[in-house]
Amino acid sequence: MIITVTLSAAMDKTVWIDSLKRGGLNRIRRIEYDGSGKGINVSRSLYAMGVQSLATGLLG
Repeated sequence: MIITVTLSAAMDKTVWIDSLKRGGLNRIRRIEYDGSGKGINVSRSLYAMGVQSLATGLLG
């Protein structure tokens, strides 16, 4: 198991739309919130490769 430490974690917000209309009204279809930061991204990549990992960090 690999342990990653993220000292400056962040929260990413991704919005999904069907099409982008310049100067028009764009409606959001879906919103996703994901944790990010170098250590979290490394743990996510390790998981995708089948490697066990634990993502840790600081809150506050």
